[in-house]
Amino acid sequence: MVLPTTLTAASLKARVVAKRLAVLFACGLLSACAYLGAGTEKPEVYLTGLRPLASSGFEARFMVGLKIVNMDSRALNVSGMSYRLKLNGHSVASGVSAGVGKIPGYSEKRVEVEASTNLLTSFRVLADILKNPAKPYAYELETKLRKPWWPTSITVVESGDISLGE
Repeated sequence: MVLPTTLTAASLKARVVAKRLAVLFACGLLSACAYLGAGTEKPEVYLTGLRPLASSGFEARFMVGLKIVNMDSRALNVSGMSYRLKLNGHSVASGVSAGVGKIPGYSEKRVEVEASTNLLTSFRVLADILKNPAKPYAYELETKLRKPWWPTSITVVESGDISLGE
């Protein structure tokens, strides 16, 4: 069956228009995403404390004190976070927390979260600490903050040296 050429031309024109609209929509969506992230300052996260909790088996638990600083003028709503503490490049504690809450613009919030470590994987770090208790150790705190409506997390890394034996 042969279709009339006017119908074929109309359908081709409709396809071209639909493709152009799809490209315009995609460009608009990308521009909106770029605008939402533009001009925002990355928050800072600092380790403020670490105290042991009751342990069971080969798992040690800690209460980790964190200070989250919102460096932006807009409020930062944190729906969840994950964190990992490393000493001399070895992961020694990690954990997750939900519902940290809203941090107003240009302010800070202190939170306490639980972290755990598997003692078997931490023996190397522990043996090194016992050999040289006064030696400063490199630490790294990697925190991933999740906004409730944003598809990716904000990764914040704090690092420095800490002396554990004084």
